[in-house]
Amino acid sequence: MTEQQLEAFNVDDMDALLELEHLDPAQRADLLDKIPERVSTLLAIFESELNGVVKNPTRIAERMVFVLANYFGGKKIYLPRNDALLKLMRNISIYRAYSKGAPIKDLMKKHRLTDVMVYRIISDFTAAERARQRAKTPDLFPETLEDKK
Repeated sequence: MTEQQLEAFNVDDMDALLELEHLDPAQRADLLDKIPERVSTLLAIFESELNGVVKNPTRIAERMVFVLANYFGGKKIYLPRNDALLKLMRNISIYRAYSKGAPIKDLMKKHRLTDVMVYRIISDFTAAERARQRAKTPDLFPETLEDKK
């Protein structure tokens, strides 16, 4: 993280910049009209999702938008479509359930997949897990140039 990114978490600075909730409704509406449409859309989405979940959804939504702007402002970023994220989360769920002993038939039924698809998901995650473990394990017998001669 850069110093500028770390400064985004400085509460005093953010409090000074994020006082929208203390404005009267007319001032707030005027200010929000000046914010780019996609930023105000993000603000509305975050606030809506946080409503009923946290004490002060407006304040937290504003902070989230500010932090995103600090990290990604002026940059193009790729966000996968929701179905891609849901598919990944489903696959993680399948792998974890299988790792805990869930039968393949139960996984097929629960996720409405064929046995081939379930086995492929498990195989892919198992291979990735093995690769991570190999990367963590130090080589006990490293080859030297002399060994290759």
